Formats: sequence, C-alpha cells, structure tokens
Amino acid sequence: MTWQPIESAPKDGTSVLAFWGQDSALDLFGVIYWGCEEGCGEPIWLENDKAVGTPTHWQPLPEPPEAA
Repeated sequence: MTWQPIESAPKDGTSVLAFWGQDSALDLFGVIYWGCEEGCGEPIWLENDKAVGTPTHWQPLPEPPEAA
C-alpha cells in the first residue's frame, strides 16, 4: 500500500488510515472516515465520531490478522 493524496480518499463512509504530517509524533496517524457530526451541514473527516482536520494523505486499512 502506498500513501495517496487525501483528495482521492473514498467519501462513502469507508474507514481509512490517515496521515497529517504534523511535527508531533502523537498526531501523525489516525483511522478516519468521511461523515457527519449530528447537525452538520456538509460531511467532514471524523475520528471516533469527532471532527478532525483534513489530513494530507491516506491509504486503505490493512487486512486484520488471521485467527489462530
């Protein structure tokens, strides 16, 4: 998987891995989706149902590990 510009990310509610490119190592990555907070007028990027700033890049989530 390679990082892609955020403009090409799916906007159908699919969760994706996002990269913000900030200096702080604490907020570089997150799992986000395109959706709406209650009462919002236009969809926005959300993480845990809270609005987040627009990341710079995204990639699909990896497949989960196989059960043992």
